Amino acid sequence: MSSSQLMGSVSSLKTGVGLELSNSIQKILAALKINWLQNYNQALEKAALTSGSPSQGAQLVMAFFTGSDWCPYCQALSSEVFNKLDFHLWFNSRLMVPLLVDYPHTTAQPDDIKTQNAALLQQYNITGFPTVVAIKATAGYCLPNGHCVTTATEVGRLVGYVPGSGEASWIANFSAVAHIQ
Repeated sequence: MSSSQLMGSVSSLKTGVGLELSNSIQKILAALKINWLQNYNQALEKAALTSGSPSQGAQLVMAFFTGSDWCPYCQALSSEVFNKLDFHLWFNSRLMVPLLVDYPHTTAQPDDIKTQNAALLQQYNITGFPTVVAIKATAGYCLPNGHCVTTATEVGRLVGYVPGSGEASWIANFSAVAHIQ
């Protein structure tokens, strides 16, 4: 076998192993899928009912304010951090509730979500995208109709994203502002 044939075989083997590894990672990511809620009140209620250590994110909502179909920095944060295995492993080992607060230009949204998101933009004084806000939800009281009232307090936020900085840096920065391990 010539050296060029051998190199071709090694290259094919690497490609095959790489594809197999990539498929395995995709399966793991699917199993660890993060279910981003879009309803703010549901996210607060779910977080308020979460028991556990505050250092693990109990009672926290991680609210991702994004322009998913027009903001290049939001798209980079999603692809370079939120869609990576290390982020999924980290997030799923915490007790936080994920909330997607999207302001798309071309993607259709239900009217109630548009109205809610416009109010949240003002409530949290969002001045740039992407912004990720850590919100502590505290249970208040429940009405006879079953609706529970929760209080929300901002713990910290990250504004912007530097493409290429990666998930490890983002996780460390968010952990610091959210006061979690």
